[in-house]
Amino acid sequence: MSSIERRAYLRYNVSVPVTLVDQKGTRFNVTTKDISLGGMRIECESAQLAKLLPEGIQTAPGDLVIMTAEFNNSKTDESISLISHALGVLRLAESQFSVRFTFVDIDEVQQDQLQRLLNK
Repeated sequence: MSSIERRAYLRYNVSVPVTLVDQKGTRFNVTTKDISLGGMRIECESAQLAKLLPEGIQTAPGDLVIMTAEFNNSKTDESISLISHALGVLRLAESQFSVRFTFVDIDEVQQDQLQRLLNK
């Protein structure tokens, strides 16, 4: 049986520093495990996850966990701010979790900036 790739964008398995900013302005410095032009995945410990998503993750469309993902490309001196929302949390080990985010309303300029970051 063949596997069909359903992703709209190529996924890069790269560690990129990113600052997540919640709606209250709290900043979380994390690193991506993979990233694409459509979203990213991070890994974190349970203590950081509890701060990042204090009310847990909601799957109802009206209860999206919205954050701003801030990237800095030191090679080009560009800063990229992308609105994102958490899609899901996966437990990797007893106190290790993976969190998936999707980028919301990313425009062509932001896509170009993100592509330059990924091509560094």
